[in-house]
Amino acid sequence: LILSLLTRNRGRYSGYINSVNKKGFKSTIQPGNLVKVNWRARIEESLGSYKLELIEAYSSNFMYESINLLTLSSICSLCNETLPEREPLPEIFKSIFAIISNPPETIESLICKYIFLELDMLAILGFGLDFSSCVVSGSKKDLTWVSPKSGKAVSYSAGKKYRNKLLSLPSFLIYKELSKNIDEIYSGLILTGYFINKYLYNDYGKKLPINRIRLLNQIKKFRNHE
Repeated sequence: LILSLLTRNRGRYSGYINSVNKKGFKSTIQPGNLVKVNWRARIEESLGSYKLELIEAYSSNFMYESINLLTLSSICSLCNETLPEREPLPEIFKSIFAIISNPPETIESLICKYIFLELDMLAILGFGLDFSSCVVSGSKKDLTWVSPKSGKAVSYSAGKKYRNKLLSLPSFLIYKELSKNIDEIYSGLILTGYFINKYLYNDYGKKLPINRIRLLNQIKKFRNHE
C-alpha cells in the first residue's frame, strides 16, 4: 500500500507500507487517525517506506454521523489532491488537527470550522479571498456578495444590479465567527466550494472531490429539515 500522510513539519508525504494485512493494522491507517511515523529511504527523492505507530484513533469521532464523516473525508481528499508534496504547511496541519482532535459538538460549528479551513487553504496556496472592503467602492459597510472573478467582497449598493452574477457573502465569514444559522453556513460552503473548484481543481483539469459535493448536498438536506 502507498499511504499519503499530512505531517506536522514536512507537509504531505507518501510512503510504502509492507504489512497491510497484519492483524489490526487497517484500523491504524483509517483517515483522520494520528500516527507516529518512521520514514526510510536510500535516497531522499525516492518513495521510501513507512513504519507506523497509532497515537490516537480520532477517526472514531466521525464515524457515527454522516455529515461528520463526509467532513473528515472532504478534508482528507482536499489535502491529498491539492497540497504540494513535501512542502511544509504547519498552519494547515494545525487547523486540521484542531478539528479532528476536538470535533465541535454541533453540525453548525463543525461546518463553520471546515469552511474556515478551506479559506485558510486557499490563502496559503496563493488564492486568498478578500472580505475586508468592497472591490468597487472601497466601502467596508453592507458587504453582501463576492465577485466570482476577483474573490473580493462587493457591497449591496455596488452589486445590486449584478446580484444574479455574484456569490452570497455570509456575515460570519466577514467577522470570522462561528454561526448557528444553517442558511448562512450553506451559503458559505457554496462560496468556498466555488473558489476551491476554480483555483485548485479546474485549472489542473481535476474535478471537485465527490465527498465535498456530497457534503454540500447533505447540508442542503439538513437545512431543509430544520
